[in-house]
Formats: sequence, structure tokens, C-alpha cells
Amino acid sequence: MSWDTHSFEGIEEVLVTMKKNGTITQGTHENLAAKIAANKEVAVGTANTPLAGKIMAINGDDISVQVKGFMTLPYTGTAPTVGQYNKLECAASGEVQVDASNGHPFLVFNVDTTNTKVTILM
Repeated sequence: MSWDTHSFEGIEEVLVTMKKNGTITQGTHENLAAKIAANKEVAVGTANTPLAGKIMAINGDDISVQVKGFMTLPYTGTAPTVGQYNKLECAASGEVQVDASNGHPFLVFNVDTTNTKVTILM
């Protein structure tokens, strides 16, 4: 059997609905890294903040955030290493970045250096 494409999408996916904190716009901020901003509130990830998940959907003040499972996120800076636990955190504009001293370890399954995307298991 031969596979032309492989996908981790939807595996072990868990979503929670939270209130948005700050400017989060439908059509602009989906698929970006999320951070916890306040009690039950989420914002787009900013530099050096813990990665809470991935913004999946925006409906008014409600934000669906993926907090578990395989997810693909944009990254900036040094490319994460495939097949290893990389310490990742949020970067400036909703990307993730490698930070060996402050990041949280996530297992990396795929790195697309052309499109600067990383697939992790959270």
C-alpha cells in the first residue's frame, strides 16, 4: 500500500471554548498559537508566553481553542527538530519558537521549512 499524503489532523483533538481577550479577528487569527490571558480568556500568543493551544474558530467573543492532540502551527526562528521533544513557547505574532530555557517540551512530528510550519503533539 502506498500513501500519497499523510495527515495527523483531528487525531486526539480536544477543543474548549473560551472568551477572547484583545483583538482576535475571524479570518485572520485562526490556526495561530494561543495563550491564556486571564480566567477563561484566550489571546493570540505573544513573545515568551506559554503555548496553551491553537485558535481554531472565532464566533463573536467566543474562541474555540484546541488544547490537546496533533496540531500544526507556524513557527519563527530556528526550525524545531523532528522526532525530538523541543521546548516551544509562543512568539511575537501567534507563531511558536524554540526556547530551550523557558519553553515546554512538545514532541515534533513534522517540520515544513518552506512554509515555516511545525506539527506537534500536545
